[in-house]
Amino acid sequence: MKKLLSTLFAFAVIASMTVIASCGGSSAPSNENVKAAIEKYDKGDNLTESDWSAVIGYVDAAMDDMLPIYKEINEAQSSGDYSKLESIQGKAEKLNEKYKYLFEAIAIMENCDDNVEIGKANEEKAEKLLKKMGDAGVL
Repeated sequence: MKKLLSTLFAFAVIASMTVIASCGGSSAPSNENVKAAIEKYDKGDNLTESDWSAVIGYVDAAMDDMLPIYKEINEAQSSGDYSKLESIQGKAEKLNEKYKYLFEAIAIMENCDDNVEIGKANEEKAEKLLKKMGDAGVL
């Protein structure tokens, strides 16, 4: 249940990304590419457009994978069928393994402001991601 709650927390964190309206794929960039961008960011270095593309693409791909689970959780809660939660927990654990840098990637996006140059293509990707999240009811 703890891991299921951590996945729910991930959705709450993603929902808080409304502050990235100007900081915006769905094949996920590799964990290694995202980790390299995170390390660069943590050192205080500016991220390149390619780094931003990896971070945004990673969050976008995670969202694509998590939305069906999010819907299953809502359905189980609405119907009161909590026996489904064990099955959902297994799926959530797999996603936590697949996207092991998700929280860090989201944090980078949340800290993005209007003064950060991410490139027009990345801005468009971020805007599409926000729209997708809004349409799914995650925001």
